[in-house]
Amino acid sequence: LPFAFEVIRRFPPVAGFASWDRRTNQHVLIDLLMASLDERGDGWGPSAREFRLRPMAEYHKKGVAWADQATVAGDNAHPFTRACPAKDLSIRMVVGFLRTFLRRGGQRCWRSTQRPSEIEINGYGSTTVALRHVC
Repeated sequence: LPFAFEVIRRFPPVAGFASWDRRTNQHVLIDLLMASLDERGDGWGPSAREFRLRPMAEYHKKGVAWADQATVAGDNAHPFTRACPAKDLSIRMVVGFLRTFLRRGGQRCWRSTQRPSEIEINGYGSTTVALRHVC
């Protein structure tokens, strides 16, 4: 599970969380991608930009990918909660992909349709990559 959490921390499926104050018409965008790379002491520290497995307690304490901090009274169904309703689904998808990848031979049995130099990942999107099973 730490591997799945680290994948999601480094490459969050949702890069930003928008909100509007209807009274002032102020628009705020919380950059979840940058928060996941916060190198400050109360963030992920100097290793924030590295892919490093961490204790699960650290992911629960510092993680913002699903906006758990926006849950009202621990109730995801509360009308003012703004936490991700698909947190469990996203974790299951990453774990399911990794299980299938490893059970079907891992890196030696899969080839990308693109060369690494053709793949781009940034805060706004990424190149679509298809994997082909070759074993």
